[in-house]
Amino acid sequence: MKEWTVDTCVLAKCSETDSNDCIECLLFLGLVLKSGKLCLDHEGEIEIEYRPYIKKNPLLRRWWYMMIGQVGHISHWSNKVPNRHKNRLLNRLGFHDDDLKFVGVAARSVDKIIVSGFDSDYCPEVCQYLKKGLGITVINPNSASEM
Repeated sequence: MKEWTVDTCVLAKCSETDSNDCIECLLFLGLVLKSGKLCLDHEGEIEIEYRPYIKKNPLLRRWWYMMIGQVGHISHWSNKVPNRHKNRLLNRLGFHDDDLKFVGVAARSVDKIIVSGFDSDYCPEVCQYLKKGLGITVINPNSASEM
């Protein structure tokens, strides 16, 4: 089972029902439910960030309860990022502090993948640094089925 670290923007796109991105994000979340693991943090920050989207969207709510209700579909990792990587991401690359938790979790996960939305905060320079410095690959939901 592939481990996926899923940025909250994927869940946010599921609420944009007039967008093709919504369908792609829902299909990806279905893939995770069917044959993957969702990576969350021990600290609980990712789940807290997910909650508003899960609460207002019945499809996400159903997906969430199915994920947490099935043994083996959730992996937990620390969300801490080593200071040298944190400083580089925040101070040199302009990365958002709110997204560090996803980097920390992905860096410790088995597959080292972050799935983010189509208008992501993960610019090419950040993606290149994450790949080179931490072995993390950042993809959008469309690319997930190819992995």
